[in-house]
Order: sequence, then C-alpha cells, then structure tokens
Amino acid sequence: KVEKQVRWVTVGTFPHGMDIIFIEHELVEHDIPYVKLDETTVQVIPHLSQAMGGVRLQVAPNDVPRALAILGSAGVAI
Repeated sequence: KVEKQVRWVTVGTFPHGMDIIFIEHELVEHDIPYVKLDETTVQVIPHLSQAMGGVRLQVAPNDVPRALAILGSAGVAI
C-alpha cells in the first residue's frame, strides 16, 4: 500500500515552542494533525529564532480553515 504524501501548510509562526502549547492541545482536541518545524533549533540556539522565522506550525491543507479558526480564537494574529 502506497500512502499519499501530505504537503503541510504553515498556519502560524511563533518565537518559541512554548508559545504553541495551548494551540497544540486545541488541535489535538479537534483531531487536527500538525507538525512543528525548527522547534529544537530555536530551543538550542534561541537568538536564531527571528532569523529563521521562528517555530512554524503546519497542518494539512484540508485542515487549514479549522486550524486558523483555532488560532483566531486563541488570539493569535493571522
């Protein structure tokens, strides 16, 4: 069986991984799979966060509207 590869879409960027914890909980509660990019690098070398664009939160394309609604309700500027 060949699985279709997901192309993730960035729905938000955050200066630190800790800024995503509440949103991660909400995504899990709504069964929205997600990935975080560059979280470890930002934790290890925090002064690179701005240059790298921070920690990127990504979801599958079909989950973008629901994820953006969750970010909006959490007060994250979109």
